Amino acid sequence: MRRFRLQKVLDARQIVADRRQQELATALRTLAREQRVVEELSAEREACRRQALALRPGRLDWQGEQGLRAWIDRLTHRITRQRQAVEHCEQRVAERRAALVHAMVERKAIGNLRERHRERERRTQEAVEQRATDEVARTTHARHTASGWRARSETRQRESGT
Repeated sequence: MRRFRLQKVLDARQIVADRRQQELATALRTLAREQRVVEELSAEREACRRQALALRPGRLDWQGEQGLRAWIDRLTHRITRQRQAVEHCEQRVAERRAALVHAMVERKAIGNLRERHRERERRTQEAVEQRATDEVARTTHARHTASGWRARSETRQRESGT
C-alpha cells in the first residue's frame, strides 16, 4: 500500500485543531471566571444595599451613610467594568470557537482525502488479488484440459451411467 502523501499535512492540521480546542477551553474557563466575579460583585452590592436600607432609619450617621453609598457606587462601577470584561471574553470565545471550526473543517478536508486514498488503495489491492485468483483458475483449468482430465471425467460418467 502506498503511503498517503498528505499525512504530514493532516498531522499538522490535527495539531492546529488540538491547539485551537485548547485555546477555546481556556477562553471558556476565563469567561466563567469573569462571570463569577460579576455575580460576586453583584451579590456584594446587593448585600450593601440591603444593609443600607436596614440601617436607614437613623441608625447610621451622615458620614457612615455617605461612605456606604460611595462603596455601593464603587461596586457598581466595578460591576460595569467587569461586565465589559465579560463581553470581551465572550467575543474572545466566539473568535476561538470560529478558529476551532475553521481548523476542524481544514482537518476534515484532508481526512476525507486520506479516506479516499485508502479506499482507492483497497480497491487496487482487491483488483490485484482478483487478477491473481483468476490467473490461478485459468492455469488450473488449462492444466486439467491439457492433461485430458475432462475426457477421463466424461468417460467415467458414461461408464457409471450405463
